[in-house]
Amino acid sequence: LDNGFEMFPEKGFESNTVSTINNSLNLNIGRLVSTLLEKGYRIVNGYGSLRGKTFRIGHMGEITVNSLQEMLKVLTDIVSELK
Repeated sequence: LDNGFEMFPEKGFESNTVSTINNSLNLNIGRLVSTLLEKGYRIVNGYGSLRGKTFRIGHMGEITVNSLQEMLKVLTDIVSELK
């Protein structure tokens, strides 16, 4: 990904409804999640043993390509602040 993150699943194990991102930048994922929520976007921390190591972005339902691109732009800005 352009901002330094890497996709978590190995090739062939991707999902059509959610993307799991590896926290390769070692950011505070809880802070990332809460800051994005303040801006109107909801992502979630990794689950179980992946908590803090990954985060998940849902892209199902009424999510459009444009709204996803807008969220990714905001995410990139927040990541720059948290580094």
